[in-house]
Amino acid sequence: MGLNISETLKAAREKIADENHWTTHSYAKSFDGDVVNADNKLACKWCLSGAVYAVAGWNINAASYSTAYYSSMSYKTIRFIEKCADGLSVPKFNDTHSHSEVISFLDECIVKAENLSI
Repeated sequence: MGLNISETLKAAREKIADENHWTTHSYAKSFDGDVVNADNKLACKWCLSGAVYAVAGWNINAASYSTAYYSSMSYKTIRFIEKCADGLSVPKFNDTHSHSEVISFLDECIVKAENLSI
């Protein structure tokens, strides 16, 4: 059985806990600063969405928005984060807040998910 939402959030947080592994304005970047897919083995920096996609195993650039995507843990986790952000998109939240604000917000999301046992 795969990860649930709270486990996905925790794993995503771990990926971007160090500010040197966090980015803005793209899902993921390589060490050289090149934009790469979130699940690319060269990725070493992720935005919040990219970290979720990397953990949950969804390649956003290949997404066809099929039934498989809408039932994926990536989709469920992203929608949960957006509910916690009062509807603000995850990329918009990530790109308009500091790293410490993103981590604090993610911690709040984790607590909410754990309280809901999801």
